[in-house]
Amino acid sequence: MLNLASTSDLLRVTAGSASDIEVYCAWVDIAAAVITPGRNILASITTATTVTVSGTVPASTVRNITHLNITNNHASESCTVTVDVTDGTNTAELMSFTLLSGENMVFNEQGRWVHRDAQGAEYP
Repeated sequence: MLNLASTSDLLRVTAGSASDIEVYCAWVDIAAAVITPGRNILASITTATTVTVSGTVPASTVRNITHLNITNNHASESCTVTVDVTDGTNTAELMSFTLLSGENMVFNEQGRWVHRDAQGAEYP
């Protein structure tokens, strides 16, 4: 489980090179007794850049990231990808990995990272 608890907290993905990285992020916002699901489907990342994937957390809200899916959709290029969280001042790297063509990495609701090959098989 990954919680963002401040309006300054952001979940970000950095692509280390030009490729075709596709990102999907889902979350649940909890404010008092109100639970609101949300999600973001980003346009393909095709340059070496950092993008925010979770959006801004509303005031007095805790955002629970329930799913993060990162796929290298490029036909032949591999790409190093870094996932980090920032509070606007400090940054903590959560995971850094290289995705070969067709591979993906998933952060699931149980807080587990799962790396899959181009055929969908899970790496040990």
